[in-house]
Amino acid sequence: MLADIIFYDHVRDFQSVIYFKASRRDTDASGLTSVRWGIRQLEEADIYINTNNEEEFGPNLALTQLIFKVDEFHGVYSFINSTYETILHELGHALGLKHVSIAGNATNYGYSVRTIDQWEAPMSLFVLNQLAIKEATVLDDPTQIPFVFRHDTVFPFMVVADEARLASMEYFTKAAKLGEQDKMALMCVYKF
Repeated sequence: MLADIIFYDHVRDFQSVIYFKASRRDTDASGLTSVRWGIRQLEEADIYINTNNEEEFGPNLALTQLIFKVDEFHGVYSFINSTYETILHELGHALGLKHVSIAGNATNYGYSVRTIDQWEAPMSLFVLNQLAIKEATVLDDPTQIPFVFRHDTVFPFMVVADEARLASMEYFTKAAKLGEQDKMALMCVYKF
């Protein structure tokens, strides 16, 4: 797989660096980590982030997840900065974590699913509370409530441009951090 990644430059300089470089091939990954060991110790860990999508579509690319369905047409959506999530995933590899199929682990390919587990209850209560205390107009247009968007305006991978979605992306991206499984795996790796 490493040989297929053309944006990957094997540089042995004994420095750990995050490289941002575009690759035009559809088969290339969004990120890659190269770890090099010396005799019994880590010499360096380089992370390569494929910026092709950012260059093609612009900044503020988001991975979206439906957290709570308000009604047939509206829902609460989280928007997480996809570059941040890729960096977090690759940092896990640099620390020695392998891919796992456990939701909530940064090295799971579907890491953003964790946002549903983390935010489903509080966001549901928030929206239900807002619907109960607001005027009748909110029932006609729930998008007046923060974090509520029309289903037909949200896509799994999208460029975020409007202020409400940018605020949502900042909010949920800040909340995306290592899950409990990651912490346990790191304790095993480093034998704390």
